Amino acid sequence: MIKIILIFTILFTSAFSIEKYRFIGLNLSAVNTTFNTGESETDAVIGIVAGIQSHEWRLKGSIDFDFSGYSEFSVETDKLFKRIDFEDFKMKPYVGISVGYFNHENMETDKSIFGLHGGAIINLTDDYDIDISISHKVGRDSSSLDSMNSLSVNLNYFF
Repeated sequence: MIKIILIFTILFTSAFSIEKYRFIGLNLSAVNTTFNTGESETDAVIGIVAGIQSHEWRLKGSIDFDFSGYSEFSVETDKLFKRIDFEDFKMKPYVGISVGYFNHENMETDKSIFGLHGGAIINLTDDYDIDISISHKVGRDSSSLDSMNSLSVNLNYFF
C-alpha cells in the first residue's frame, strides 16, 4: 500500500511541476453528420473552448452549436509532437482522442460520441495561436447516428 501511495505521489508531483498554459478560444467548424438512414447533413458550427496545455500534452473541453438544432459537448486530450520552426511561424502537430455528447434535430435523444482527431497548432504570438484540425467521431450505441467528420479552426488566447 505504501508503494502505491509513493508512486501516485511521485506521478502527481511531477505532473503538477510541468509548466502549463491555460487557454480559452473560439471555434468555427464545418461538420458533416451521417445518419444510419443514409441521410447526410453539413452544418456550420461555432463554439467555445477552454483548456490547459503543456509542451507535450493538451486537455480541452468544448461546447459547439449552430442555430438549427445541432449541439455538442466534448472533452479532448491531445499528444503534441515536436515543434517545427519555419521562417515566419512555429507549428506543433498533434493527434488525440475525444469523448462527448451530441444532439441533432434529426435524433430523438442525446448520443454519446467518441473519436480521433489530428491537426496542427500555429503560434501567432506568445498569447495567441490558431489550431486547425480534422476529426472523425462515431456514435456509441446509437440507432440513428453513424459518423461525424469535421474540419475546425480555433483561435486560442493563453493567459
